[in-house]
Amino acid sequence: MDTRILRPNPFSLALILALVSPAGIRHNYPRPVFVYTFHPDVPVSRFAAGQLGIPEPRHARLYHFVSYRYLEGKPLSAEEQHRWLKVWDARTTKRWPEWKGDQVWINARRKLPIPFEMERFRPADIRQRLFTSSSVCNEDSFAAAARTLQDRARRFGPASAEMKFWVAGQDAVFVACVHAEPQQISPAPASLPPLLRADREYQIAAAAFRRIAADPASPWRFWAPYQVGRALLYKARQTQSDEVYKTAVAHAETQFRAVIANPSLRQSHAAAEYLLLRCMLITRHRDAIERIGRRLLRGDWAETDLSLYLNGMDEYSGTPQVQWPRDPISRWILAFQKGVVPPNPTSRAWLYATLWHKSAGSVNQIEAAMASGAIPLRYLAARHLASQGSFQQARAALAPVLAAFEHLPSAKNLALQLHAQLSPTWDDFLQRAPRTVIFASSEVDSDEWQSRAVPDLERLRYQLPQFREQIRQSMLTGSAEAAALAALPRWDESAFAILNQRCSLRILLSAANSDKLPGHLRDDLALVVFTRAVLLNRWAEAREVAPRIPSPKLAEFLKDQTEDTAAMVLLDLPGARPFVSFGYGRNRPVSEHAEYLSNWWSRIGLTEALDADLAYPSHLRNGNPAMNAPLPFLTPEQLREADQEWDILRKSGQMGLNWIADKIVTAVRANPTRPGAAERLYRVVIASRRGWWSHGSADPLPEPATEAAAQLLQTRYRNTKWDLELKKLQDWEIPARIIR
Repeated sequence: MDTRILRPNPFSLALILALVSPAGIRHNYPRPVFVYTFHPDVPVSRFAAGQLGIPEPRHARLYHFVSYRYLEGKPLSAEEQHRWLKVWDARTTKRWPEWKGDQVWINARRKLPIPFEMERFRPADIRQRLFTSSSVCNEDSFAAAARTLQDRARRFGPASAEMKFWVAGQDAVFVACVHAEPQQISPAPASLPPLLRADREYQIAAAAFRRIAADPASPWRFWAPYQVGRALLYKARQTQSDEVYKTAVAHAETQFRAVIANPSLRQSHAAAEYLLLRCMLITRHRDAIERIGRRLLRGDWAETDLSLYLNGMDEYSGTPQVQWPRDPISRWILAFQKGVVPPNPTSRAWLYATLWHKSAGSVNQIEAAMASGAIPLRYLAARHLASQGSFQQARAALAPVLAAFEHLPSAKNLALQLHAQLSPTWDDFLQRAPRTVIFASSEVDSDEWQSRAVPDLERLRYQLPQFREQIRQSMLTGSAEAAALAALPRWDESAFAILNQRCSLRILLSAANSDKLPGHLRDDLALVVFTRAVLLNRWAEAREVAPRIPSPKLAEFLKDQTEDTAAMVLLDLPGARPFVSFGYGRNRPVSEHAEYLSNWWSRIGLTEALDADLAYPSHLRNGNPAMNAPLPFLTPEQLREADQEWDILRKSGQMGLNWIADKIVTAVRANPTRPGAAERLYRVVIASRRGWWSHGSADPLPEPATEAAAQLLQTRYRNTKWDLELKKLQDWEIPARIIR
């Protein structure tokens, strides 16, 4: 064994510190959730009972099944809701329904005063075999064995010789599940009671099942034909050839069909149906999905049906429409997810899918949505009315939606986006646009079930003891920060799009001065106005908000408003951006330099600006009707002015630091003897530091102006204090190309 001690490089050390230090947890990109990404509002028991909120294509198919049933006027019964919630719990906690029976057996087995060799019976191994191969051991096997054990223990005594004989055989059966090989099970002596001899017949081997079925004295005769099918599946698992495997599975499928067709074997029908579906998913996948889909529509489905269905539907993620299953539920789910909807829908569910994906619904479709009585359809009707400029009608349509969503914060926030867009005046919009954060999440919390505002201290038991207290404090600090951030209203995606691209500088200035907004949002807007005004050479607007900008270089700017003095102000403010930030923004004081690339701005574009603050892929975002919908609170002239300004920024805007560096380098070259010139260049180079994970040669971020600052410092001001300070830095602290 190699016992050498390795010296960590600076990059790995920085990674460790970021993970364990109290400050490091802030670098986990916490993001506010205004509208859930993958699921409807919680608790999902309300959703199961019909409070759908606003179904979205990006939601999981587990929820689409429920949405379809309610939209079609086929609500889930109380029993169906219960079954659905059990499947939901299994899928979100990874406790699959098929995996529960083995614990029932273990619990019953442990109660016997007979030694239990747990190392030969590893539940995790059995679960894995169940999930991947549908072998001879599944939930009903364990449950049946547990029931039989309890019955035999009552009859013969838990410590009797008869019980020891019986349990030895059953242990051997389940050990075979783990090791996938037959176990030696001795026949029952004639001296044992007939019941135990019948039990042993059942335990010995699958080859005996047909004989058991023909034995009228055996209590297992009703299950024996089903066990023949399971034995065929077990045989299929031993094959190495795919073709042989499929043929063997087809034989098992035939056997399960025969079991289901025999009324006298009714007690084994449910178990046979489950394994039949598992076989069909291999031999005739689409037929299996359609078979389950029709059952889901009728309501006579089991938990395992829904689990198999959801897994099986993954098969159609990239298949053409002609290959989709033809049952109603499957067709609607796939069409809704992929946006393949009919122009003339024939039911409420299809009307919902059509209006969701259609940019302009017809008058008849909007009227049908309004008349349906379904709140989700009414929301879509309001959205289409707003896009057509029918603002008064849209407001009337939206009012009952907001009332219905009072206790559904995610759906309510989505409806409030539209409510803000329908504001009749600018002041109304400012009051409606800030949004309540419903959940504090992060980029690694894509399922959105555990809030960063709630510390998961259970994870501490996986940490080394000497680090646990430090990590605990880090988690508590991060959770407190997340809770504090989420406590204030923020800009959601809709407000982000409107403020950045559809509001001119003058309109943003009025918002920065408005008492309709909370103070923290006004302060953020003041910095946006200053930065945007500087880039547009609008010095009057920059001067108006300058007193609110926290920079020690502000006095110099107020004496002489130039790009050079403005660049020095911005150099002190890594949080400065010419656009409004989504949510928490960069989650740092504006004057604090971040190690993780969120300093100033990269490019000026709506997508790039949003990417700076969003931690999840763009295809998961909400469809944003704010982008193209008419806005009643802005005049056409104001919208044209905003378009012109945004176009100028988008075409001419550079990376923030490069713009700053360019102006400072230009000013220094024009006047190289000015006081503080070398220090200015040094500060530009230090600001170009990018963090430990972006020093590769492919990193495109350091632009020519920042390199020019380094070259000018090391040539024109060689061996000055600031040149010597730069040489003190280690190579890994700043991009290597800046070190000469």
